Amino acid sequence: MVAAFAALAAADALFFLEGRPFLPVLAAWFGADALGLIIVTPIMLALDRSGIRALATGPRPMATLLLILLPAAAALVTCAGENDGLAFLAFPPLMLAAWRLPAAGTALALILTAIVTVGMAAAGTGPFVVESARDPAAFAWITPPQVAQLYLACIAVSGFAATAGRQQINRLRRAVAARAARLRDSELRTRVLAESSSDIILRIGIDGLPRYISPAVTEMLGWSVAEVMGSDWRALIHPDDQREVRRMLGQAGREAASVGFRYRRRHKNGSYVWVETRTRARKDPATGAVLEYIANIRDVTAQKAAEEALAEAHARLAQLATTDGLTSLPNRRSFDSALAGEWQRARRELIPVSLLMIDVDCFKKFNDHFGHLAGDDCLRAVADAIRGAVHRAWDTVARFGGEEFAVLLPATDSMGAMHIAEAMRRAVRARELLHPESPNGIVTVSIGVATEDTEHYATAEALIAAADAALYAAKSAGRDRVMVAPASAPLVQIGAVPPGTAHQLVPTRA
Repeated sequence: MVAAFAALAAADALFFLEGRPFLPVLAAWFGADALGLIIVTPIMLALDRSGIRALATGPRPMATLLLILLPAAAALVTCAGENDGLAFLAFPPLMLAAWRLPAAGTALALILTAIVTVGMAAAGTGPFVVESARDPAAFAWITPPQVAQLYLACIAVSGFAATAGRQQINRLRRAVAARAARLRDSELRTRVLAESSSDIILRIGIDGLPRYISPAVTEMLGWSVAEVMGSDWRALIHPDDQREVRRMLGQAGREAASVGFRYRRRHKNGSYVWVETRTRARKDPATGAVLEYIANIRDVTAQKAAEEALAEAHARLAQLATTDGLTSLPNRRSFDSALAGEWQRARRELIPVSLLMIDVDCFKKFNDHFGHLAGDDCLRAVADAIRGAVHRAWDTVARFGGEEFAVLLPATDSMGAMHIAEAMRRAVRARELLHPESPNGIVTVSIGVATEDTEHYATAEALIAAADAALYAAKSAGRDRVMVAPASAPLVQIGAVPPGTAHQLVPTRA
């Protein structure tokens, strides 16, 4: 825009003042100004203080000076001749200078080349002047200075293009070098973290062969890195965990997040180590296919042992909560739970359920005579005899309280319950535990039997009351016997023994 305004002003002034043709003057003036701006503007941008200082303080100042002077020397040789075919000899040294020097050096080389070219043309020498003199008709449309201007424009554009290209290449090289340095630094940090971690860092292909494994494998599993790298990582998984590991790896391949699981891995010494693994699948962005798995593996053997010990403690606590400490039989709480379940099942499936209430005869006198420690031994012996008479896993023998026991017999009718009760009574007698305060001279038991098989009792508590009433009747009838509550008896209320219940009970005796 500046060149156009200057050309218009000059052509207009020369046209009115000297009568020169307007368009040729406009074209010549615009070309000269535009060329000047093209050459001078980049040169002025390049020739700042930092650029000149970098040239002066460079590592090889003499080589830099030679490269700056070389294009001007080539231009001098070219302009001193008469053949315009040699005009392009200035381009190779200029390209060399532009490729090796910073922008300020290229600018100085162009300035010197322009001074030599314009100076020689103004002095009337050089190939442009000679050729125009030889063939004036061919140069009627352009003057020798204009040819020199075009020549300088080509040199300037070529020189600055080469400099810009070299600078862009240098910027790309620096960017690539910086990124490579960052990658090396990141890789170094990652490797340092991996090699200093007590966890195993593992990259494993879908073929099971490790692609990288951290040195922690030696401390955790006893294998060297070289031994692991040459073997299938899956081969050392505990056989019982193989299927679960495959399932979890499949899940990791389907999900974006990491997947955690535990399994056992064989140590070099032959033992197995519990490990916890967080695994993530690396996939092909285009196809989504799994390329490899990246895993963090931690030794959790001690944690697993602590968890198992805690679970065992909880199991023992639960057992203590439902077991009688003296006889090791289920306690009252456990009995109540079993009775509630069997009562509902009997009502739902219309099957009978029988209950035995057992009491040790004259046990208070036994304690008074022998002491409480002997009384505890007596209760343990009675519990063992009662338990020995029960042969089905689903029958429940429990300590009901004090010297009283309860036996729950699912799917057992009244006759079957009576036979089992009689077997228990005989088993206790067979122990022949001395009891001087008992009429029989040995420890005996009284047993009450009640059966629910015709929706006779309204609740499970009513069944307990009926069996307890039968027990009371057995004790009243002389002890050491089994009494069965008949099915025709009226409904028994909780905690009450209906009048006349005793004489309705059917006794059995050995």
